[in-house]
Amino acid sequence: MRAAQLLALLFVLSGTGSPAALAEELSASRRAEDLLRTGDLAGATGLLKFHLQQNPTDIAAREVLHDILLSTGRGDEALRAAQALAKQEPDSADAWYLLGRSHPEVTTALAAYEQALQRDSEHARSWMGIAAVRRVQGQLDESISAYERALDLDPQLLEAWNGLIGVYGDKGAYGQARGVAERALAIVPHEPKIWLSLAVLDAEQSHEVLSKGVIRHPDDLGLRYAYARAEFDRGRYASARTQYEEAARIAPNMPELWVEHGLAGELMTGALERDGAVRLLRLRDVARLDPAKALNELDEVVAANPHSGWALLVRGNVRHAMATYPAAESDLRAAFDRMPTSPEAQAALGVLLLGLKRPAEARPLLQAAVQRRPRDVSLVVASAMSAGESGDVETAERELLDAWKAFPGNPGPPLGLGRLQLALGQPELAYGVLARALEQAPHAELVLALSAAAIESGRPLQAAELLESLASVTGDDTFAKAGAALREEAQKAEEVEGSATP
Repeated sequence: MRAAQLLALLFVLSGTGSPAALAEELSASRRAEDLLRTGDLAGATGLLKFHLQQNPTDIAAREVLHDILLSTGRGDEALRAAQALAKQEPDSADAWYLLGRSHPEVTTALAAYEQALQRDSEHARSWMGIAAVRRVQGQLDESISAYERALDLDPQLLEAWNGLIGVYGDKGAYGQARGVAERALAIVPHEPKIWLSLAVLDAEQSHEVLSKGVIRHPDDLGLRYAYARAEFDRGRYASARTQYEEAARIAPNMPELWVEHGLAGELMTGALERDGAVRLLRLRDVARLDPAKALNELDEVVAANPHSGWALLVRGNVRHAMATYPAAESDLRAAFDRMPTSPEAQAALGVLLLGLKRPAEARPLLQAAVQRRPRDVSLVVASAMSAGESGDVETAERELLDAWKAFPGNPGPPLGLGRLQLALGQPELAYGVLARALEQAPHAELVLALSAAAIESGRPLQAAELLESLASVTGDDTFAKAGAALREEAQKAEEVEGSATP
């Protein structure tokens, strides 16, 4: 649902307030959460930072931004920001609450929440924070009391509802958890997680809850995916395919959606038996932990379902992951023969051929897949790299730059561009691309390529300084270790140069 539609719907349903007030509320924390649900981390972060420059006292927006920093390995940055705010505003309960929320040590966090309550005994978020600490400490009854206190003070506090449901779940009191979810749904029906919780807790009404939930929240990925699986499990495969397509519109980079969509299609045509589909879904998880074990069972599924392209595709991907390339290619070509218009079959075979240094064969397959999945950034990058490795460097650079603009928070496009420039003997250009990408979003995946570009372009110390600054901001040891290694490399180069000087 677009923002304007969402505003209109909420205004009609609330019966109170004004569209302008609702627009202001949704423009920051709620809109950022909507962006996060679609995977747009960079967009959510940028929105919140800009909003807080204009509205520094918006606690909900600060809360979401702090949580983004904490969840992306930038806990030190979040903690320093909270400490600075508490020092700047020592009488602010909000500031002390954020300090507690940002602190990794539970007793210190608890002390910060208590400081907040000394300043405002009815600060609902701090009661919620205390409840979360008590839950971590295993003091579940105390946690329940604190969550209830928070909700008495602010019944709209969505996180407190979710926390209270979770604590009852921890106790094994699922009936009481369901009762809390029902209470919450009556008060905060605009929170998708409440619908999901109730669907999980009320097996008899689960399907009805999910069907109503997706009507109320058509753009929530969690609800949409859960409803798709519910339709799949009920044997309503045509409806399930529609729901998977809707979920993929929200999250185009989530391959599980298209796998299940494809399985539903084969179940409809009879190419795949129900037991085979169930096993394929289960074996995806097994393959991540024990691919050899998964492969043995996949042989049985393929044998029992000789007309299934998806059984071959899954087995081919597992064989690819196990580096048994000839067998993987055989499976993936057979899957492609059965499903020549499937972007999943095109992509799987194309990626394999690209890895086998056969870019000219990979290119048309990957181009065809991208035409069907233009928002799948991994496919876009692979297609561009196949152009570069086929000798069409101009096209590859253009496609990677376009992808970088289209997916600004994703490390794939700049990483591909940097690797391409390194392969072309242009380490200075590669270094510039990778350094700029790291400054925009500190992804550890870029570190190895940056280090290679820095060494080849004679900039190890410059790169070390960049990585060390990112380490201090993010708290990620990957950056610190890479920076130290580059300093060591620079020292060795200096010693070699010194010894060579007459």
